[in-house]
Amino acid sequence: MTALHLSPGHLTLELLREAWTQPVTVALDGDTRARVDASASTIAGIVAEATSWRVSLALVGLLAIGAATLLFFQLRPAQVHVSESRVFELYRTILRNRSAIAAIISSLLGGLYWFTWATYLVVFFQDRFGLSEGAASTWALTMGLGVFIGSQVGGRVGDRYGHRPVVASAIVVSGVLLLVQTNVPLPLIVTSALNLVLSAVIGARFATNSTLLTEQVPEARGTLLALSGATGSLSIVGGAAIGGLLLDLYGFWALGIFCMCAALLSSLIVLRFVREEPIDLEMSPA
Repeated sequence: MTALHLSPGHLTLELLREAWTQPVTVALDGDTRARVDASASTIAGIVAEATSWRVSLALVGLLAIGAATLLFFQLRPAQVHVSESRVFELYRTILRNRSAIAAIISSLLGGLYWFTWATYLVVFFQDRFGLSEGAASTWALTMGLGVFIGSQVGGRVGDRYGHRPVVASAIVVSGVLLLVQTNVPLPLIVTSALNLVLSAVIGARFATNSTLLTEQVPEARGTLLALSGATGSLSIVGGAAIGGLLLDLYGFWALGIFCMCAALLSSLIVLRFVREEPIDLEMSPA
C-alpha cells in the first residue's frame, strides 16, 4: 500500500518539474503532502478510537481508490514511446553517476531515520504520557504541521543558499532534537513543541532533498525518481521493523540513538559525495 502511495507521488513531482522547473515547485509539492500528513495523523487516530482500526484502514482504501480514479480521468501526460535499449541506457547513466548514487543512498538513510521514528510517534505519546489513541494522535499533529512549515522555509532557503547544505545540516539538527526528545523526560507541552521544531527542520530537508535528487541526472530524472521511490519503500519497511525491534528490546531511548546514527551517516554521504551544480540555483523557468 505504501509503495503504491509513493509511486504516484514521485510521478506527480516529475510532472510538476516538467510544468515548471523552479525548485519552489518541489517545496510546494512537499507542503501539500505535509498538509495531508497533518490531517491524516489526527483523523486516523480519532476514527480508530471511536470505531476501530479496521474502519480507519477502510477509509484509507476508499481515499486511495478515489485518488486513483481522479488521476485516471483527469491526468493526461504526454505519451512518449521509449525503446527498451533507451530504458537500460537511462539506468546505466544513473549508475555511472557517483553523485546520483550517493544521493539515493543518503535518501534511503534519511527515510530510514524518519520512518523509524514517525511510525511510532503516536505510540510514543501514548507510552510516555499515558494518552488515549485519539489524544495521542491529536498531539502527533505537531509532526505534520512542523513538516508543512519546514518545507516552506527549507525550499526558499535552498533556492537562495543551495540545497546541499540544507540537506546535510537539517537531518543532523533534527536528529539531535529527536535524541533529546526520546532520552530526556519533558512535560507534554514541551515535548510537543520540540516535536514541532524537529519536524520543521526535517521538513526543510524533504523539500531541498527532492530538488537535489531531481537535478542529479536531468536527462534521466523520471528514472532517478523511480529508483528513489523504490528505496523510499525499503526505508519505510526497514524503519518500521527496526523501530519495533528496538522498542521491544530496549525502548525509545535506543530508537533515538539509532535515528541519530542514521542521520549522521546520511549527512556525511551528502557532504562527501553529492554535488550540486551551479545551475541548481538558477531561478529561470525552462
